[in-house]
Amino acid sequence: MENTSQKAGITMLEIIVVVTVIVIIAAGTFSIFSSFMANTYVDDTAQEIVYTLRKANTNTIARYYDLRWGVYFDDTAKSFTLFAGESYAARNAQHDVATNLPASVTLSQISFNGGGKEVVFRKIAGDTTRYGSLKVQSTGGRERTITINQLGQIEIN
Repeated sequence: MENTSQKAGITMLEIIVVVTVIVIIAAGTFSIFSSFMANTYVDDTAQEIVYTLRKANTNTIARYYDLRWGVYFDDTAKSFTLFAGESYAARNAQHDVATNLPASVTLSQISFNGGGKEVVFRKIAGDTTRYGSLKVQSTGGRERTITINQLGQIEIN
């Protein structure tokens, strides 16, 4: 009499192949997700800087607290600050609103007319003598350039 029963099961080799395929798919997904998040952080940070610059411009035109308003960019502390006053050094610190950058985002190539790291808008007209640009970059290489012209207009590229 022949034994016709066979044992059904999974071999160790099949388990290793399945686990390997899952690990490869997960690694690829993680890489794509990390890149997407870095790009999102740069875009969101650039939009937040533009919003803060526009708020400073609007506050100045509206003569909010009868002060000039500006934004100071600190590339070493990885932050930017909305402030009220003739300059960041001579500001009224009680009005400061500081924003820290995400860990994967940096500010670079801060270049404003007259030097320095701040843009201050003039009352009523909302223009500025501290026009120029700065870059918002991610560790992954994505970057956005923010430009402020003499009229106080703000663009993001």
